Amino acid sequence: MIKYGGEWISEVEFQNFIINGVLFDSAFTYDVFIVELYKQLNIDPTKGLLDIKYIVTAGSMPIYNDMSVKLYMQMKKKSLDINEYPLCITLIPVEFPAGELSDPIQIVEANHFPSIEDDFSEEQLEDEPKPIIMDPLYRNIKEG
Repeated sequence: MIKYGGEWISEVEFQNFIINGVLFDSAFTYDVFIVELYKQLNIDPTKGLLDIKYIVTAGSMPIYNDMSVKLYMQMKKKSLDINEYPLCITLIPVEFPAGELSDPIQIVEANHFPSIEDDFSEEQLEDEPKPIIMDPLYRNIKEG
């Protein structure tokens, strides 16, 4: 179940939404998941980015990469209640230059949340000194 177009009142309360039922393949990657959401909800991707969360006991969980999609799909598989873990989707208005989002890959890239891997190139990580821990109590740590 998808709750779309509502507003977050708190970390566990999403109100004033439209309900839509969508069936997803549990093998979807984040990229395919985002493209399918735009299609199924009939949202023009040039109108903004999707903010996707679902409610759990402790608060709301975002969906922002392949692992978060897999976690969500596993939770849904184990739950027989269609109302449990609904996707709560809001549209974050963003103005894109004309023609910038013309294919599904660009849509996914626009919705991509940065990860730690995006912050560092492989060359930067290889140039960093690697600590050598000689003392199990961490009293004497050397670089090398």
